[in-house]
Amino acid sequence: MLWHRGSPKPLKPGHETPQPKKSGRAKGKARKAAKSHANAITKNSTPTKPPTYVIAIRDFVPLAESIINYKAPRVRVPSTFSTALTRAISARRAHHSILGEKNGAKQDGHTHFISVLERVQNILQPLFSDQNQDTLANKFDNLDVEEPSEESAPAPDTTFPETSESDADASYEAEKVQDLDEMYSAFCLIIQDYHDFRVAIQETWMGYRQGVFDLVSASIMTNTALEFARRLEKDAAPLFDKFGGSAMVMEVVFEAQCKGMGEDKYFRERPDDDLNFRVWEAATQIYFPTYMFLQGFVLMVSNHNMPIIKPGYYGIYDPSSDRTKKTSREKFKEDKIILSEQFTEFALLCICAPDLLAADEFILSCKEAFKTHTVTLFLSFATQVYLDIHHTLRADVRRGLSDLMATAEMIDESIKENLQYHKSLRIMGWPRSNDAVLEKIQQYIDLWVNRDPVGEARRRLKQPPKEHHMMLSSHPLLCGLITYSLKAPFQELSLAFTDAWGSILYTYHLYHAVRQENLLRNKWLDMDVIMGIQEKVFVGDQPKTPEDYLKQFALSMGWSAAAFAKDRRQGALPVSSRGPKYLKELAPVAQMFKSRFSEGSQQTDWTTADIEQIISKSN
Repeated sequence: MLWHRGSPKPLKPGHETPQPKKSGRAKGKARKAAKSHANAITKNSTPTKPPTYVIAIRDFVPLAESIINYKAPRVRVPSTFSTALTRAISARRAHHSILGEKNGAKQDGHTHFISVLERVQNILQPLFSDQNQDTLANKFDNLDVEEPSEESAPAPDTTFPETSESDADASYEAEKVQDLDEMYSAFCLIIQDYHDFRVAIQETWMGYRQGVFDLVSASIMTNTALEFARRLEKDAAPLFDKFGGSAMVMEVVFEAQCKGMGEDKYFRERPDDDLNFRVWEAATQIYFPTYMFLQGFVLMVSNHNMPIIKPGYYGIYDPSSDRTKKTSREKFKEDKIILSEQFTEFALLCICAPDLLAADEFILSCKEAFKTHTVTLFLSFATQVYLDIHHTLRADVRRGLSDLMATAEMIDESIKENLQYHKSLRIMGWPRSNDAVLEKIQQYIDLWVNRDPVGEARRRLKQPPKEHHMMLSSHPLLCGLITYSLKAPFQELSLAFTDAWGSILYTYHLYHAVRQENLLRNKWLDMDVIMGIQEKVFVGDQPKTPEDYLKQFALSMGWSAAAFAKDRRQGALPVSSRGPKYLKELAPVAQMFKSRFSEGSQQTDWTTADIEQIISKSN
């Protein structure tokens, strides 16, 4: 590979295997015994892992020079690398604005690392891809660099080490700087990404409020962003843990913010203030206000203790008020009222209610925090997102529960009517045992929509009563994911049921035939919609003659096209190896989330490649 062959010699693997010394060739029995021994070792030994090479910071510039000097073929550096490099430099230059002044020695080391990155950027600048030419479909195509031919001239002043078979599969990683400066840079990058996530999430829920997006779309988008956000903190956790964890990092950064602004973090303008509101804007940038609330609440929750906060204790929340006109103190109070009235509900859900397949990242992080009594940067961010949804929807926040109940009622009634209609009708493709799967959906609806598991847990603990579905009425994100967890399996089972009976597909052939012969005056709109979104209902063009109607119907039933050949011999009609045609489950993007929210799979550590796959399927 080019990136390996053009690298300087100082690259060393993490471990090296000593090579045995060569000896003279054995003869006779000794040679036979040695061969048997070697075969035994080969059978019993496990394959060694390919080595991992660490590219030292001092090698960044020589490696960049080797790449720029390589001519056969000339390398085009992907725009993703250019973007990442620019982002790394800008983040490291910007983070001192949060931290304030540092001692000269550390500053010199930090400045040196930035200068190395800038030199690499300047060297590789001619090779950077045209940003407009890289699309989501081909942005990684440039990673496939052809092996240079033997006739190709080597890069000037570069010595190529011999490549062993194990090196062919070797992996390479950059040296990781794990000092205080790098930790703060990582923190700043995460905060920057979290800000971008917040903006996108707020725009999405504004779209839901205006009717542009439905509840499921807004909820899945939000939860996917939260999964990305959780992954970012997870990746940085080893670095944060060296300095006490992300919570300690937030404390230190907030103190540095206050110092940089000439403020005391313990100063209070009023005796009942929870925060120095002179630094409100800076504190909200790193989610410190939500962190403060979580620190006060999470530590009180356990399997044996469930905090009860009297409604109205901190005031009454007025969703009709204009938040944009509120002062920092008033905004903080509004958020405190919302969280204090709802977090007991979340604690009941996480500790006392049955497991929920469609639990969102916010709920899952709360559940982890209640177990470990640890507040993280991600949980502080997810809590802020929960508040942002309230700030965006205001009084419309209850629409989530209304949409969920409407969908659940529709699905429940459809299953009831279907089971009742087919009570005495059976077919081999759908035995009575299959009805249990439909009934399972009804049980899920009964538990989470008709009943209120959180309210039932509250009554068991003899806590003061609250309104029905207190938690769901304030959490449209969770309502959307529960809605999806109902719709996805219902669609799958509905298609399986109709395919078993053939009631839609076969009826459509009859409907098309009589329409084509002008025997119907009106259109069957439902049928037109269903079949209009299915691909390739007919083999070839639409049939227009009675002979073609019969032929297409037979093909859909599973007969082979060879049955209609002109020179076919008499006998049984040949059957197609593909079998009968079926209605296809559509919405490939939505199907990607089925295992997560409907089948109880683990959380997803989303990567850029995963998101590109989602986007490619949506096109």
